[in-house]
Amino acid sequence: MDDINFCPACGKNLPSGSTYCPACGRNMADPGDADRGRTEAERAYNERRVKVSVIILLIFSMIALVSGAALFFFAAEVTDAFFGGLEEIMENGGFAWSAIVSMIEWSGIISMIAGVSGLIAAVLAQKRRMWAVVLALSIFVTLCGSIFCLIAVWKIYKAKSVFTD
Repeated sequence: MDDINFCPACGKNLPSGSTYCPACGRNMADPGDADRGRTEAERAYNERRVKVSVIILLIFSMIALVSGAALFFFAAEVTDAFFGGLEEIMENGGFAWSAIVSMIEWSGIISMIAGVSGLIAAVLAQKRRMWAVVLALSIFVTLCGSIFCLIAVWKIYKAKSVFTD
């Protein structure tokens, strides 16, 4: 065992000729044991990745659902608040006030769809099911406006091994 100078399970330095790791107790004489340790460590790390992704997706989903509902149900009020003094100018310039209200309503609908997609992705990720669907929904949520969900996309992509299908 003179050629092994670190523990493959925990990464700690080993004294020359060690048969067991003094830090984690891993048997250095059994290569399968070291592989199991590495696999267990990778699985635990991927489990943490998925948990962080679920939290990110849940936070964004709730924000998207609330803001989307607000935009959809209060589109006229939002339009009035942001563009109130421009209504007459816009009507005379050929851009209809109702078009702005409609665009804000559609923004709300898209935001709510992204929120529901994020919730579905979070639930599937929590159950460690349907990795490809979780990844696709997470990408969709990111494209709908949450750059923070890129973190979740990356973590889910890297944690494929903990998903059952």
